Amino acid sequence: MNWEAIGAIGESLGAIAVFITLGYLALQVQFARKEIGRSISQSRAEALRTVTLARANDPRLNSLTVRAGAGVGELPEGERFEFESRTRANYGGPTLARFWYDANKSVLNPDVVRYIEGLLATAD
Repeated sequence: MNWEAIGAIGESLGAIAVFITLGYLALQVQFARKEIGRSISQSRAEALRTVTLARANDPRLNSLTVRAGAGVGELPEGERFEFESRTRANYGGPTLARFWYDANKSVLNPDVVRYIEGLLATAD
């Protein structure tokens, strides 16, 4: 074998190594993309859980919600104002609560949906 043949074999092996490296890089990028998507999904789920847990543990809001379930008109004026303000704040903007409400209003009590829609319409 002469040096030209050895150089050609070396160049061929180098080209093959480049293709293998590019293939490996493509797999790593694909894996990283999937991992980032999973991480974002997990973060959203954790944020929703945190918000839901905070609302569930808010005794003032729970008390108002339970009392409002009997009829908002039966709440004293100050508590009704607070309940309606919190409802507008929770569902009036692009929040996780609004996303949940929009996704679930087809299965919620129609009277409650009409009430919330009325509150949101007066907020605009």
